[in-house]
Amino acid sequence: MTQRNSSPGMDAYREQIATLFSTAPTSDHQQSIGLELELLPLKMNGPGNPKPLAISDEKGTGVLDIIREKNETSTDLLYAPKEDGTPHFKASSGGNITFEPGGQIEYSSSECYHLNDAIAEMVKHIGMINTSLSPEHIKLFHGGMNPWHSVDEIGLKMQKPRYRAMDEYFQAIGPYGQQMMRLTLSIQVNLDFGCHQTARQRWFASNLLAPVMCAIFGNSPFLEGKATGFKSYRSFIWQNMDPCRTGFPDPEDLSCPEIDQVDQYLKYALDAYVIKLHREAVLNNETERFISFRQWIKTDHPRLQPDMSEWEDHISLLFPEVRPKGFLEFRTLDGPSENWWTVPIVLLSSILYDPKALELTLELLEPYCKTLKQMLHKASQFGTSAFPDIARKIFRIALESEYADIPTELREHCERFYTTFTQQDRNPADELLDINGGKMFSVQQFRDHEQKLRKTLAPPDYTHF
Repeated sequence: MTQRNSSPGMDAYREQIATLFSTAPTSDHQQSIGLELELLPLKMNGPGNPKPLAISDEKGTGVLDIIREKNETSTDLLYAPKEDGTPHFKASSGGNITFEPGGQIEYSSSECYHLNDAIAEMVKHIGMINTSLSPEHIKLFHGGMNPWHSVDEIGLKMQKPRYRAMDEYFQAIGPYGQQMMRLTLSIQVNLDFGCHQTARQRWFASNLLAPVMCAIFGNSPFLEGKATGFKSYRSFIWQNMDPCRTGFPDPEDLSCPEIDQVDQYLKYALDAYVIKLHREAVLNNETERFISFRQWIKTDHPRLQPDMSEWEDHISLLFPEVRPKGFLEFRTLDGPSENWWTVPIVLLSSILYDPKALELTLELLEPYCKTLKQMLHKASQFGTSAFPDIARKIFRIALESEYADIPTELREHCERFYTTFTQQDRNPADELLDINGGKMFSVQQFRDHEQKLRKTLAPPDYTHF
C-alpha cells in the first residue's frame, strides 16, 4: 500500500501566496518595469497566406535553429536550454527569449528602472530576432492572435510534459484552451507592488483597469480568416477557456477592505482545478478528472497528497487578468502593432506609479468592481464603444499623470493614439476591420496599413523595431 505523505498545511500555502504579493527587495527603486512581448514568426510565400514554422527541425530550418546559428558568436545572446531541454536564449541584458506552444517567440526583458531602458532593451533584442530571420524571408507578425491558421494547422509545437498536460486538459473542456495556447499573442506589463498599502491599491486598480485596457487596445478581430464579431477575440478566448483559473478573484472579495489580497488569491487558487490530476486521472482511467486543489488536500484521493512543489506548480498555471508574481503581471492586453506597442505601457505605469492618478482611477472604477466579468466581455466584443466615457476618462488620467519617467515625445505619441482611436470610440481592431471592408486582409494589405498607421501615429524613432 502506498504511504501517503501529509499536506504542508494551509498556513504554508498562504505563506507561499504572500510572497507573490511582495516586491522582492532587490532595489530601493519601487517603480521598475518589465515587459514580455509575444510575436509570431511566419514564412512569407507571395500573395497567399503566410506559412507557420517549426520551432526546430532535423534540417535546422526551424526558427530556433536560425536564431541560434545567426547568433552563434554573439556575446549578447546565448543559447542556454533549460534543464528539461526547453529552448531558451539568455540575453546579456538579463532578458530571455523563449517559445510558446504555437511557435510564438517571446522576449521577456530584465527588471528595468526606467521606461526608456525597458523600451531600448526590447527594441534591441526584437531587432536581433528580425535580423536573424529576415534573410530567410521570415517576418514577425505583431498582433493579438494568429488570424490565418487553425489550431490543427498549427499543432502543438512544444511537446514538453507541461504543455501536453495543458493541451489535453483544455481540450477536455472545450475549444478555447487550445486556441489560447496555439494562436494568441500578448504584451504583458510587469510593475512593482510597492509598500504594503500601495500594493493593495495597485492590485485593486489593476484588476479594475483590465476591462478598460481590453476595450482600448483590442487588436484581434479575426480567426481562421474570418471576422469573429469581437474586437478582442483573444480576450474572448481567455474568458472562456477555463473560468476557474482565468478572469478575476471573487469580486465580493476583491472589493472588500476587510479581506486581504493574499486571502483573496489563496481562495481563488484553492478552487481552481489541478491540471496535473486531470492528466493522471485520464492515464489511470479514473472517472473523477476535474479536481480542485482544495478537494485534493481534503479528500482521500488516489494520488499522494501535494507537497509545496505541487502547490507552486499549480499556482504557476493560474492565468488571471492580473497575476501576482512578486510584481503585478498585467496580462489583459492583446499583442500590439509595432506602431503603438509602447502606449499601454505608458498608460499603466502613469496610473499605477502616480499616487494622484491611482486615486482618481480607484474613485472612477471602484463602483464597477462587481461587474468586472460582464465589463470584460463587453470590452472584448465592442471595444472602446462598450463604455467610451470611462475609456476616455482613464486615458486622460494617464496622460495628465505626474509620473515623471515618460519622455515628452512618448506622451505626444500617446496623445496621437488617443485622438486617432479612443476619442473616436474606436480601437485598433476597428482599423483592422476597415482594411478590407470587414473581411480578412491579405499580407500586403496589412503591410500597407501598418505603413499608413506609422505616418499617422509617428511613434518615436527609438521605439521602432
